[in-house]
Amino acid sequence: MHNKNRLKPALIALIIQLLIVVNPVLAATVAIQLSVNLPDEAKQNIIENLSLYQYRDSPLLDENNLGGLTVKGVSEIQTMLQTFGYFKAKISASTQKTNGNFNVVYTVDLGSPMIVDRVDIQINGAGKSDREVTKWVKSYPIVSGDILVQNKYEEAKKTLLQLLRDRGYFSSKLQTHKIGVNLDTLKANIDFSVDTGPRYYFGETYYIQEFWDLGFLNRFLPYHKGELFDAALVAELHKRLLQSQEFFSVEINPEIANAGEDLQVPITVRLTPRKKWRFSVGLGYGTDTGIQASGSVNQRRFTRRAHQTGADTT
Repeated sequence: MHNKNRLKPALIALIIQLLIVVNPVLAATVAIQLSVNLPDEAKQNIIENLSLYQYRDSPLLDENNLGGLTVKGVSEIQTMLQTFGYFKAKISASTQKTNGNFNVVYTVDLGSPMIVDRVDIQINGAGKSDREVTKWVKSYPIVSGDILVQNKYEEAKKTLLQLLRDRGYFSSKLQTHKIGVNLDTLKANIDFSVDTGPRYYFGETYYIQEFWDLGFLNRFLPYHKGELFDAALVAELHKRLLQSQEFFSVEINPEIANAGEDLQVPITVRLTPRKKWRFSVGLGYGTDTGIQASGSVNQRRFTRRAHQTGADTT
């Protein structure tokens, strides 16, 4: 049994040597070029998403599977170009072999692009009159006559959904979100509608901590119970608490799942205090005294309202 185990490394080494003899192009490299009238960043993104690119350094890549991956790349490029609005691109591929290495070139004629003919955006629910939602509608990045760039559509949708959440429309839902394309006329229609539902409110604020009294902590609140929810005010609370330098860490969680029929969202604030004592030491120079040392000691949380005492020495 021991002898068999000792033979395994030698057997593996022999197999590797035989593979190198049988397939001399195992160490070949593959360079991929894309000739197309698109920005360099877009071209590089397309290349890096090709199956051929993923296997370009594989030691098992030979002329047979290189050919298959090259052909597959044509259809992959065709699909990716659709996201830029080109549905009828013509693509050719050529391969050159030099000193055992391969250079694959894809040449693309983009053809005519898909043009947006109609954009229909519908906002329903309480958010219809929200000023920030109205700004989003007015700044929608796609208008009639534009080339259909699907990434713009997806980013705009993502931005709206985040905006609705930040503004407190926690029950919002998409009703219609589709792009209809006509390959004969190269015209596209965008239909987008959302039901924002009602806007939620700030509820009680609860603190998870062991020292400070509520009167002191509530001074930091930038909102009142019953006020319309706005994530910007949650961020402001976080900023104020940290800037007080009383807390080592601040974690704020709107407890959306615990909102009642009144749509008030409880806010949980978890506070971790800084160390009770703070020490600082420094060196200074005076024309009369020369180099001198200075130091200070500060005791935090001297009272439950975060008054401090301190002493300085020079």
